Amino acid sequence: MKMVVSPSFASLRPLLERIVAGTYTPQHVYCHRRNVVERVVAADRQCVVVKRFRTPNALNRWVYGLLRKSKARRAYEYGMRLLQAGIATPQPIAYMEERRGCRFARSWLVSEQAKGTPFSELYACLRNQAAQGDGEAATTMQQLRTALTKYVIHLEQHCICPGDFNHANIIVEQREGRFHFQLVDINRMRFGRTPTLKSTMKMYSQFCRSYQDAVDFLSLYAESKGIDFDHCMYVFARQRHHLLRRKQRKQMAHKLLHDDRQ
Repeated sequence: MKMVVSPSFASLRPLLERIVAGTYTPQHVYCHRRNVVERVVAADRQCVVVKRFRTPNALNRWVYGLLRKSKARRAYEYGMRLLQAGIATPQPIAYMEERRGCRFARSWLVSEQAKGTPFSELYACLRNQAAQGDGEAATTMQQLRTALTKYVIHLEQHCICPGDFNHANIIVEQREGRFHFQLVDINRMRFGRTPTLKSTMKMYSQFCRSYQDAVDFLSLYAESKGIDFDHCMYVFARQRHHLLRRKQRKQMAHKLLHDDRQ
């Protein structure tokens, strides 16, 4: 067992050991699908978030055991890099890895709890209110779109490109009349190179849930960057097509694997 703990949270080591042993009681379960995400209360009443990653398949156990960093380790290290760059994300507390010989088994990431509301919840609420004729909600929606556009450009300026840029992975907090964003689920990130239009449109292809979303957000992005909107939409459409094709291939591969096991 490998356990890496941020020095600032050394006092939480007993809790981390219980998490690995499975002898803890979660206060709330956020997600229990491919990965498990839970809120746990420490002895000092501090709330932490535990993410237990799914055990990889037989091949990937060797890959993660010998060649690649685990998702938990990447999320921990990327979180530290984001904070050093001034990009908000929940403070990483620790990551743990379990191996059986050279084969990777399980991993956990523990971090502080994010403050705010998932973008998905806030945007859906504002959209519903605006559809019922609430002019203030419509104005707030536009302010939120504008703030997110500035945030995307801010990430570009810091040469940061998230690999899972979707509504659920962006936490929004409103303070002093301004929107502030935090990134979560950050085990797939690219650092060090200025994102191209293609890579940014790939981010938006994950983020936009409809054609109208694409128009609303990309028109602001194109205006802010001083580039052609139609060209943005063209690149976006290609990236969206590739994304859907990849999802279809993954679903087919999963179905074939499941059928073989039966």
